[in-house]
Amino acid sequence: MKIVTIMGGTGSYVILPELKKYNVDITAIIGGFDSGGSTGRIRREFGGIALGDLRRGFLGLGSDEDAYGLLKEATKHRFNTGFMEGQCLGNFILLSQEIGKGIENIRKAEKLFGFKPNHHIMPPSFDDCQLCAELENGEIIEGETNIDVPKHDSKIKIKRVFLRPEAFSYDECIREIENADKIVIGPGDLYSSILQSILVKGIKEALKRSNAKKIFICNIFTKAGETHDFNVSDHIRELVKYMGVKPDYVIINSKTDLKLEGVKDCYLSFVEADAEELKKIGVKPVLADTVNYKELKKHDPQKLAKVIMELG
Repeated sequence: MKIVTIMGGTGSYVILPELKKYNVDITAIIGGFDSGGSTGRIRREFGGIALGDLRRGFLGLGSDEDAYGLLKEATKHRFNTGFMEGQCLGNFILLSQEIGKGIENIRKAEKLFGFKPNHHIMPPSFDDCQLCAELENGEIIEGETNIDVPKHDSKIKIKRVFLRPEAFSYDECIREIENADKIVIGPGDLYSSILQSILVKGIKEALKRSNAKKIFICNIFTKAGETHDFNVSDHIRELVKYMGVKPDYVIINSKTDLKLEGVKDCYLSFVEADAEELKKIGVKPVLADTVNYKELKKHDPQKLAKVIMELG
């Protein structure tokens, strides 16, 4: 079985370590347009794609053998003094591999991290661009981080997201989507993590051509500045607007009686499963307890991977 995942860096780090325990081929397509933090500083200095999000994917699918342990720990190290303050060493390891210059260099890095031959990482594009959002009031917000951490009234909804300039995919990435048996979309923030990959020219068309079962992982919480007041069907409508095709399944967290204490202010309320609307849309809901009880905003990777593998 061949599984293709479409997600951001945080989502990849959550789910990939569990998915790789199953005997399946995995290709993780990880959005490459992060504009903040150490990744944003490197992009401004050197251009290219977001190494930070890819770094998480390399850690997620990298070998767990002791021989790779030192590299993985070094990759996570973040400097806290001097001119390197805030920078993550892993970004520079990938930069030294010229990771943003082509799929051949990605493959070299996979060997460095001890990937199995049937596990791969891919950005949706190698083009240097920014994720932008147009709000309903006409305001344009540029930069994935500025959308993810809103600097506007969070009740003003996003009208559309787009890439500036346009980005284009490449043959290897398109083939992986077309040849997949399952395509897992998420976990991750709807606009700033998931849709940035689908916006790349060629990805949407490949998704429409693919006969794979398409599985969307809905967020556990609504998020200020992105999905304020959204229910599950709202997430699906926005996804379909950009993807051009409906997912076959939507995984919905069924555990909604948890207290919100300790969850970041940007996470507002549980996303409600509006079953009747989902029936109208024609997407099959899959309700399951997927919550990580230690970190409520996140899914539990073991539970989530099990649900994904059980879907036919």
